[in-house]
Amino acid sequence: LPYSTRLILYKNEKEPRTEMAPNYFNCSLVDGERHCLFHSDEPFSRLWGSIDSKVCVRDKSNTVEDCTFDASGLVYYPKVYNLKYSKKPKTSGEDIVITGSYLRLFGGPNFLINSIDVNKPFVVKGNFSDPSFDCNNITVTFPPGSGKFRLYYDETGDNP
Repeated sequence: LPYSTRLILYKNEKEPRTEMAPNYFNCSLVDGERHCLFHSDEPFSRLWGSIDSKVCVRDKSNTVEDCTFDASGLVYYPKVYNLKYSKKPKTSGEDIVITGSYLRLFGGPNFLINSIDVNKPFVVKGNFSDPSFDCNNITVTFPPGSGKFRLYYDETGDNP
């Protein structure tokens, strides 16, 4: 059975993040099941990518990695947690600061999908390519008349 070896985070459908520090999965067998823990030289505040990110795997009997698997296919991956909002957005629209862990791991950098219209995502301000940009502390522009809605922190729409 194959197991994860490393993660290749993509900026978009075709462009991997080349500036990202090395990472790997440290795997061990526990009662016949393989458990893997993710390690990265990249600070967790810089872990961002799109749903097009890839996970590399290899079989225990083979040293060759296969990096064609979509990261969205991972059964277990970090979900957003410690989620906090600076305030509720005004109906006239405004910028809100959202903090939490893994906010943009598979969400793509500059857009945040919402339940109002998945084809019109909210804008996440900032330059994700800037090494000082903190992906766990983002400013999102909420448009006027948003009303009640849900935010989805990854591009699958499964991570509200």
